[in-house]
Amino acid sequence: ALYVLDDATRHLKLRSCWGLPADRLLAPPRQLQGALADLEALLGHAIVLEDTSLTPQWEAPESASAAVCVPVSSATTPLGTLWVFDDHARDFSSQETNLVEIVAGRIAAELEREAAVARGARSGNLEREVEQAASWQQSRLLKIPPMIDEFDVAGWTRSAGPIGGDFHHWSVLSDGRLALGVGDVQAPMIESGLGAATLATLVETHAEYLP
Repeated sequence: ALYVLDDATRHLKLRSCWGLPADRLLAPPRQLQGALADLEALLGHAIVLEDTSLTPQWEAPESASAAVCVPVSSATTPLGTLWVFDDHARDFSSQETNLVEIVAGRIAAELEREAAVARGARSGNLEREVEQAASWQQSRLLKIPPMIDEFDVAGWTRSAGPIGGDFHHWSVLSDGRLALGVGDVQAPMIESGLGAATLATLVETHAEYLP
């Protein structure tokens, strides 16, 4: 049974099992607090319970007669614990315990690899979303000059980053006057982009009504 820590390192959730009923995966997470065997294992020690009835304080997660608990961790991060159970009270040889530890090390490597892949995917998605937001922001900037005889109008805006808080706007009012607007929002990238979009919309919608 593989139990994985949550992000807050407060609970252990069963994520994979073999030889146990599949509905065990639906069980609620176990509190790490009070789980003495898991806590001791996460410190880097293999816990061997030859007869769980004689050591109830270790709180084995299954009603097995014997069990081994080893840590699943990377070089810097505890990830969870791996338990192996037996229906009969018995000792576990050092070779058997070492084998369980080797399996736990392989699981830790796989979990770390999957986490790295997930981080890369999230980073790629974020980059694409930033590119799309930047393209949308640029598309909102006016490029076609207003049709008015008295003025030649042009505008150009360059932001400090992919998404920026700067914009320009122009419009011809109903009475023939030319309305021009430029704006800048000083904030972190995403916040400034949202603020600039809001401000530009307000300028566009209220230019006809406010002096």
